[in-house]
This record gives sequence, C-alpha cells and structure tokens, in this order.
Amino acid sequence: MKNGFIKLANVTPRVYLGDVKENLNEIKKAIKKIDADIITFPELALTGYSLGDVFFQNDIINEVEESVEEFLKANSFEGVIILGAPVKVENSLYNCALVIQKDIILGIVPKTFLPNSGEFREKRWFKSDYDFDSICYANLEVPFGSIKFIDQLNKVNFAVEICYDMFAPISMSSIYSINGCNMIFNIAASDEVIGKDEMRRNFISAKSKECCAIYSYTSTGVTDSTSSVLFGGAKVVAQNGELLNNAELYKMDTDIMYTICDIDRINYARDKFIALNDSLGVVDAYIQDVYFSLPEKEYLPAIDKDPFIPKNNPKEAYKTISNILELALARRIEVSHSKTVVVGISGGLDSTLTLLVAYKAFKRLKMDVKNIIAITMPGLGTSERTKTNADVLMETLGVTRREISIEKSVLGHFRDINHKKDNMNITYENAQARMRTLILMDVANDNQGIVLGTGDMSEIALGWATYNGDQMSMYNTNCNIPKTLVRFMVKAYADYEFKNAKDTLYDIIDTPISPELKKDQKTEDTVGKYEINDFILYNYLMNGYSAEKIAYLLSKAYEIDGAEDVKKFFNRFYSQQFKREASPDGIRVFSESLDPRNGFVIPSDILRRLK
Repeated sequence: MKNGFIKLANVTPRVYLGDVKENLNEIKKAIKKIDADIITFPELALTGYSLGDVFFQNDIINEVEESVEEFLKANSFEGVIILGAPVKVENSLYNCALVIQKDIILGIVPKTFLPNSGEFREKRWFKSDYDFDSICYANLEVPFGSIKFIDQLNKVNFAVEICYDMFAPISMSSIYSINGCNMIFNIAASDEVIGKDEMRRNFISAKSKECCAIYSYTSTGVTDSTSSVLFGGAKVVAQNGELLNNAELYKMDTDIMYTICDIDRINYARDKFIALNDSLGVVDAYIQDVYFSLPEKEYLPAIDKDPFIPKNNPKEAYKTISNILELALARRIEVSHSKTVVVGISGGLDSTLTLLVAYKAFKRLKMDVKNIIAITMPGLGTSERTKTNADVLMETLGVTRREISIEKSVLGHFRDINHKKDNMNITYENAQARMRTLILMDVANDNQGIVLGTGDMSEIALGWATYNGDQMSMYNTNCNIPKTLVRFMVKAYADYEFKNAKDTLYDIIDTPISPELKKDQKTEDTVGKYEINDFILYNYLMNGYSAEKIAYLLSKAYEIDGAEDVKKFFNRFYSQQFKREASPDGIRVFSESLDPRNGFVIPSDILRRLK
C-alpha cells in the first residue's frame, strides 16, 4: 500500500453447499487471480450459509478447522484475507470471520447479533456470548472477539462485522468507528427480495457516512441454496456516504469486484468529525488491538481531472447550485432593503455568472430586472471581443446598461501620484481595478443598491485580485464557485435557461481568461492553468491531501511533473490569506470553503512556503 490508496477485492465464490474441500479450492483459485491488499469472502464461505442442522455435525466443523490449518500452510498471499467460517469453542458454535495474513490468523471475530425469525434461525445453531479473549484454533493461539486490526505505518484501522450486526440500533460498526476504525468489513448472506438491492446500497452508504469510514460489504451468491430464498452475491463499497462500487447481482460463477479506496481522505474527514470524539464513552465496549502490516504495493484509482465538475447527474447538480446562488442573493437583497444591485460587466466568465444569478434572483423576487445596473468600464486593456459580448448580453437580458470609461480617471490618477503611464507595473494594473470598484460603490450608493462581487473561488485561493479593488464588494455570489465550475454553470445556464443568449454565452466561455488591465493579457500565463489549480485546490481543501500526494496525483492525471505547479499554487495560496481575511460575505455550495470566518481559518501572516 502506497500513497494512502488501498485496493480491496470483494469475492463471491461459487458455493458447494456442505463440501468444505471444494469451497476451499474455489477460494484458493480466486486468491491466485487477485492483486489487492485485502480480500473478503462471504459469511460462512467455507461451508455455505444454508447448511441448517448440518451445523450440528461435528465432522463438518472439524473439517473446517483442518482445512483452515491446511490453507495457512500453503497461503502465500501477503495481504489480508477475511473469510467466513463456523468455529466451535468447547461446546458452543460461533458464526465467525477469520482474519488471515499468510500463515497466521490475526484474529477471529464472532457474529454479535443473530437473526432468529422467518427464514433466518441462527440462534438454533450459533451462540454470540463468550467470556474469553483468545482460543486455540488450527494449532494457533488466536485473539477472539471484538478486534481492531491496526496497521500503524499505513494508518489503517479496520474491523469486521457479520451481516445482521450492521442493523442493530447500536451496531458493531458504530462502536468500532468510535474506537478509531476507519474501515469496516461486513461479510454477509443477504437474500434478494423486491426493493432490497436499492435499500441495501442506500443503507451501506449511510452507514459509511455515520461511521465516517470505508464500508465494504460482501455477500454469498446464488449457488449457496435456493430452498427458500435466493442470495444475490451483493458486493458494495462506500466511503463516507459516497457509493464507490456496486457489483452486478446473480452471477453463477465466482465473481470478484475490485475497488481502490483512499485512506488519507477518510482520515482527513475523521479528523474534522467532532461527533466521533464526542461519542467516546457513550458505549462501553471491550475491543482488542491486533497489529499487522500491509505489503507495500502501489495502486491508483481512476483520477478525476476536473473534480469540482459534477459527473453524476450534472443537470441536477446545476439546479442545486443555481438554487443556492439565486436564493441566497434574493434573501440578501431583501434583508439589505436594496432597490438595485450593481454589477461590473467585463464580458468574462465571472461577471457573466454573477449577472445571470442576479437576473434569476430578481425574477424570484418579482422585481424589475431594470433595477439590475450592469456597468461596463473599458480601460487600458479592454478588448473589442469582451466589450461586444458584454453589451450583447446586457441588451438580451434587458437590464439597465451603463458604460463608464475609466481611462481619463486612471490617467489623471497616474498624474496625481506621479506614475508614468507607460510603466505597466502592478500600480498600472491595480489602479484600474480600484477605480472600477470606486465607480461601482458610488453608483450603488446613488441607487440604494449593493455591489455584487464577481471574484471566483480559484481567484480567491490564488489571491488573483486587487486588494480593495475587485477583491471587495458588498456580497459575492461566486466566492465558493471555482473557475472550472463557473464555466460549467455558465454553459448550463446557456443550455437550460438562457437559450436566447446561448451564442453569446458560448463565446464568453471560449474567450481567453484575462483581467484586461493590459493589452493581450492572459491570466493563465501568470497563475497557471485553472484546471491544474482547481485540481490542487480540491484535493487540498476537500480531501486534506499533502502537497506531495497532490503532486503525485497531478503527475498521473495530467502526465506532467506536478511538483512545480503544486509549489507555485501553495506559495501563492498561503501568501494571499490577508486578502481572504478581508473578503465580503458569500454563500457556500461545497462542504468546505475559503471563508475566513467559518471555512478555511488560518492567520494572515502565516510564513508557510514550499521549497
């Protein structure tokens, strides 16, 4: 296991009911094919689940133990294997999970809650209570009971529960997660009835969220028995509420499902999940610690190159985001008793999104869109393309259009401060941005309105804004929308709602990003590609990844040497916190934000830099 990625193999083997040798052969054949860190097989995989009163026969129970001993001697798999089997201790039989690594049984975990109604009558054969911590099994002294399996090097703490254990009001997985487990494995025998597959997926996803953990579920399949129920071979992996993988049901032959999970992402989420620590002591449980080490193998999941862009039902995601932006702005207009809103329109992506959101907010409030005052402020670097697009868009929407050139004001200001107009340094640029903000603020005052900011989350992260210039407004609808998502939202508005402005909006999307403070200026020449910056921002802010891990993923996703891009991003990111500290209000659409009040909170004089 490297870089925090762990590969799981969930296996539903073909079952030979009551034939331990054949079941073991099927299991061994599957293991030979598998390249993973942890393999799970279903509940009672060595015998089959549906043996009924054959569980009372000592010969089959003894055969299971002998087969396990034989398996341990021949096992060369370096990772961990979780295997369901009946285990007899003195005169009591337990439905157990054997946790195996090479020739060692790391621990044996018995099922805690035994179903005992309808077609499931496990209390007829099995017990759940015990008063011992270890047993002698397969000629080994083995820990027995509730166990936390710990790999300290890789920061993996996992536990095993068995099928029905997950449904208890206080489940074993909940207890394990409170006590530090970031992975839960469930080996099961789950029958299929109408609606159960969806219910099971939803429940497992919810359980992974509740436990703030990776939850891996493996059930027996159709070859177990069909006496009264059919088992479908369900295999589901979820991570902190997100469904990662789900196997097709009803396979007759042995079926293997692979999933690569992210331990670093889970551990970051757990660090921020205060309820976990607050839950300690609520439930008194004795859990043994057993230590192990996973082999150092490198696995890599499919990498999302544009992680801020919704992939699953993008239209629904667009509706959610647009509702948040529009309703938040509508409410701010109401509570501020504003008669108007004032927006500086550049013909670029960000101001376009702000204008579209303002238009929709006014429609929701049943206010006249003429009270949206949209101002173009051509300056020393304004292009004909952006100005034309801005004018066409404002005319199409029917908002109040104003054009106020800043050239004379800026040149006069240069004379006042003795700045030569051909000195195109930072003062040359910032003076224009501050002049535009001064105009917007004063127009808003004159019209009982508020100025809407247009700076997006990517610009805020990079500090790509003029302090007390475009950095400032009275409310910023874009502050939690990164650049790649701004582009997505403008396109979605064009496709779904503003079809009469579609051509203009598409041309705005295709226009090179620029503050147009100098001729032919391109933002990405200075700060780097926004796709790269947003990739870094997402994996840092949302996943809590280290700079090293982000550089590694960036190099794999974009086939570049990501170290330099990551260094450049973070050196800007930390040095620009002082701008974020003074940022205006704005609504969030993600669970994390750069809001210095209740989002990303660090001191503005932090000295952290990457070498």
